[in-house]
Amino acid sequence: MLEYGKGADWAFELLVERYQRPLINFFYRALKERSQAEDLAQEVFIGLFRAAKKYKVTAKFTTFMFRIASNLLASEIRKRVRRPRTVPIVEKTSSDGEDVRTTQFEDKEARVDNEVDLKILAESIRDAVAGLPHAQRTVFELRKYQGLSYREIAGVMTCPVGTVKSRMARAERALRPKLKTIKDELE
Repeated sequence: MLEYGKGADWAFELLVERYQRPLINFFYRALKERSQAEDLAQEVFIGLFRAAKKYKVTAKFTTFMFRIASNLLASEIRKRVRRPRTVPIVEKTSSDGEDVRTTQFEDKEARVDNEVDLKILAESIRDAVAGLPHAQRTVFELRKYQGLSYREIAGVMTCPVGTVKSRMARAERALRPKLKTIKDELE
């Protein structure tokens, strides 16, 4: 980031290459919409682009970057609470020109193989994590998925380390029974 602030374009390309996937994953776990996750990751890079000349090293770069990401995610969640989500209905036009609403169901056989079970498990875990309150979910995701330390997370969330640890403990306590239920269902 410091190199890019000095005018080295290759440095920004390196930042995008290194952090694009973790940012998309961070947003996707919370929003479950790939295109929205990609858009928000782009917004983080726009924020980094704008901040490059003013950037000062006060913490790890990832702390700075995930603070931007966390703020964007909180803003997006607030927008969604105000704006109810709609589900589009598939419409087709028949040969006589009339609109016909159709619903298509996939014909799925019973359990196909272990890969399907793993996908179901991963989605169930994502759903359980998504059900956490925003602050707990953010702490959990930054710690478990991004590998940030408690101190780095405290920097991202601008709160004391003790608060981060407390939120993490509450998140784990809330997830424990949900994950046990998921495990029992798969057995």
